[in-house]
Amino acid sequence: ALIDPFGIIASQMSWLSWTLHQKNSLLVGPSPLILLNHAIWTLTGVISAGLAWKRFSFREPASQQRRPVNFPDTSFKVDLDSKAETDIKIKLHSHTKTSPVTSSINQALHLTWSTFKSLIRSGPFLAVASTGFLFMLLVGYRNVGLAYDTRTLPLTSMVLDLTQNLFMVFIFILSAWLAAELVWRERNHGVHELTGSTAISTLNMVLGKLGALILVQTSLMILVMLAGITIQVSQGYTKLELPVYITELFILRLPVFIQLVVMAFLIHSLVKNKLIGHLLVATFYIIQDFIAEFGFEHHIFNYAVFLEQNHSPMNGYGPYFGRSLAFSAYWSAWALVFLTVIILFLPRELDSSFRLRLSTMKRRLHSPLRIML
Repeated sequence: ALIDPFGIIASQMSWLSWTLHQKNSLLVGPSPLILLNHAIWTLTGVISAGLAWKRFSFREPASQQRRPVNFPDTSFKVDLDSKAETDIKIKLHSHTKTSPVTSSINQALHLTWSTFKSLIRSGPFLAVASTGFLFMLLVGYRNVGLAYDTRTLPLTSMVLDLTQNLFMVFIFILSAWLAAELVWRERNHGVHELTGSTAISTLNMVLGKLGALILVQTSLMILVMLAGITIQVSQGYTKLELPVYITELFILRLPVFIQLVVMAFLIHSLVKNKLIGHLLVATFYIIQDFIAEFGFEHHIFNYAVFLEQNHSPMNGYGPYFGRSLAFSAYWSAWALVFLTVIILFLPRELDSSFRLRLSTMKRRLHSPLRIML
């Protein structure tokens, strides 16, 4: 209970032994366990903030000196004064001619893989992924298989319901932050003019970054599945139901996160300030939760909606699985439209004014983008 930074386990342990009458009549007060938990993690936060304030500096660190690279001597010498005939053999590398479409696909795949490797090696990804995984294990092991204070089998649907709710916030925050970093990466490092003048098309550049984020989200879904399987096996339950994991995480949940990442890409591609982009993305996520309060109750108005439904060992998803796929396909089509807008308006020049973007849009509007629209 003390290692839970949110105090959920400590709060549950304070009323776990209550009778039914006490649960209906008493309020959960600040028990000694809850106060100790809050004191420990408040002190941890203060110490962390103090260390960050102590070590933080606005000065850019000096670049480290690199050792000179000794390349092998590949030159050849010819003795011109010698009367003997000299044969010079030069080996040329073979080149296979490929079509422009194949070259473009290979370029997009290479950009996707290289960007994905750089993301999963970054500190924020490793910190969020490891913290979320441990949090799912700690909280899930204690609460999975407990329904109305009655111990039950840790069914796959119950494990997924708990682990997803615990880890979804981590995935939302990490996906939105990584989308902003990829959009602003060249401009933050001051190389956007160089990348803008390269032969890499805007379509491949956007698809490479978006594909890398999709691979990151897929990796996080695999992490959720591994956490759920670990919890089930640790409690002696071996009926894992892998098809349920795959259906819930990769067919129903993953398209929702892809749609949200496309929206974050769109917002950061249109604004001129990174912080304003973060604010607009957070505002959009908040509005999504309260859009029904403004009269837009139908799911057709709720972008990237996820229809909550429980899997039953007897009836599966029942008649609701097809409805979920229909809404997922509907918002995926809108995500393709937003992706087209990103490709048309993504700034690659030094001048990022809206007038210049409109003139650039006409030049980028070629056949593949027209098909997507």
